[in-house]
Order: sequence, then structure tokens, then C-alpha cells
Amino acid sequence: MSMGFAEAVHRVLLTKYATFSGRASWAEYWWFQLLYWALVAVDFYVFITVMDPARGPHEAWVENALFFVPVLFVLATLLPQTALHARRFQDCGISSSRYGMLVGACIIPGFAMVALPAIIVICLLPGTEGPNEYGPDSLIRKPKAEVVT
Repeated sequence: MSMGFAEAVHRVLLTKYATFSGRASWAEYWWFQLLYWALVAVDFYVFITVMDPARGPHEAWVENALFFVPVLFVLATLLPQTALHARRFQDCGISSSRYGMLVGACIIPGFAMVALPAIIVICLLPGTEGPNEYGPDSLIRKPKAEVVT
């Protein structure tokens, strides 16, 4: 059974907002990433459109709002994003401390070019079938059919 968009967003933002234990399915992770990056793109578009120098000077409150809205968005989603990544790593059978090490390594100049793609590739991996050391399977998979000859 596959998870839908609304269920994934509900689970990440409400049910498991700061839950680092357990597993996150591929669908849960990518549906939430779709929403997150769509909101980032909309915010960026609004910022670029409103702050266009051709539009003339702006009120100070507009500039402040355009600065603080994305900052508040990132702060509000930092904990669920981190928890989701930790659970996604655990779904693949990889300790969430490895995620922390990769994120921490991003502060080393030049290492982010290796660490960020590594995080993306690991999140693209399918989760381990059946229970692993981090919990039961994150998906209810259909039983495989056997061919008897």
C-alpha cells in the first residue's frame, strides 16, 4: 500500500514532527520534499517579483516580511526535516548518526559537494523489506506471488 500526499504531509508535520526513531517510507519522504521545495520555490518567486528594482522603492515592512517569512519557514520545518531524514536513513538500514555526520561534514569547505549528493542518493534507496533494527517495515507490501511449476 502506497502513501499519498496528504497522509505523508500529515504524518511528517503532525504525527511525527520531532520523532527520530522508527522508519520513513520512500513515499513519505518524497511527498513531503515535494511540498517543501514547492513552497521554497513560491517564496523565492514572490521575493524576486516583489523586490524587482523596476518596481521602485518598497515600504520597510514589505522588505522585512519578505526576509522573515522564509526564515520562519525554515525554522519551523528544520526539526521535521531533520527527523524525516533520520527516519529515512533508518528505513534504508543506515544509522541516523551517519546523517548527522554528513550534515556536520557540510561545514567543511568543499565537502558539501560530496555530502549533499550522498544524502540524496541514500534517500533514493529503497527501504529494507521487513523489519530491521530500527523498527517494522514502513510499508505494507503485497505478498510476492510464487510460481509453481
